[in-house]
Amino acid sequence: MSAAPEPRDGDFVAYVEELQRESAARLQIQSTSALVQPAERPARTGRGAGLAMESTPLTRPQVDQLLSRLASQRATARLLGPVIGLLVGLALFLKGAVFGGLPSIFIGFALAVWSTQRLTRALRARAPGASAQTVVSEFFGKPPGT
Repeated sequence: MSAAPEPRDGDFVAYVEELQRESAARLQIQSTSALVQPAERPARTGRGAGLAMESTPLTRPQVDQLLSRLASQRATARLLGPVIGLLVGLALFLKGAVFGGLPSIFIGFALAVWSTQRLTRALRARAPGASAQTVVSEFFGKPPGT
């Protein structure tokens, strides 16, 4: 016993035509119904307003403050790699010194020295004396012709 309703006489062509007529009638009713317009949204303000929101240009002190804040955050993020390298280097050095193993001592010492150099360089770059021009030239590269 099939679940689909079938024509009694076995006339499938007439059955399919009737289904098409019913479907066309449903589409006709849907296309003539009134379109519902979405309600106008109020203008978004604040953080998620996007590019459409008008903003006032920043003043020079505000730009310098923003650049210095971004530079200090970037310099703080640069500290993470050297600190991890220093810790791993010291751990390898101590493992080699305690349990023996000349390769561990050399690799740990080299990693600790390399990480210390990178750490001091990153701490120097984090100094508050860095000007906005230095930050911009560091990010985008040197201006052409210099």
